[in-house]
Amino acid sequence: MTSQELGQLLLQQFSDLIVSVQIGTGRVRAILADEIFIDICFNERGRYSYHWQQGEGAIYRFNNAPHHPKIPTHPPHFHDGSQGNVRESPVSGVTRNDVQTIMTFVREHLTDI
Repeated sequence: MTSQELGQLLLQQFSDLIVSVQIGTGRVRAILADEIFIDICFNERGRYSYHWQQGEGAIYRFNNAPHHPKIPTHPPHFHDGSQGNVRESPVSGVTRNDVQTIMTFVREHLTDI
């Protein structure tokens, strides 16, 4: 999936949440509301990161940096901003299914849009 395709997917399927997208090479920032955004970064080597931040509040990050070998889904892992711990990740890349999983997570955890 290219950055352009990802941006279009986000705007088409999640228009109820996403106000706008900023597209760069290997990076898409989805703006949800004031100070709420999701950065999705990826490259041709398969590395990826979903970074979701609500202003000064919790930060959630799903990525596959290989620095948590004890996590069962290693290298994919999830930084749970609400608890500050690292655990298994339900995503393994930047595919339509993975984006759907992330956006479902966002919907379920939004505190106030």
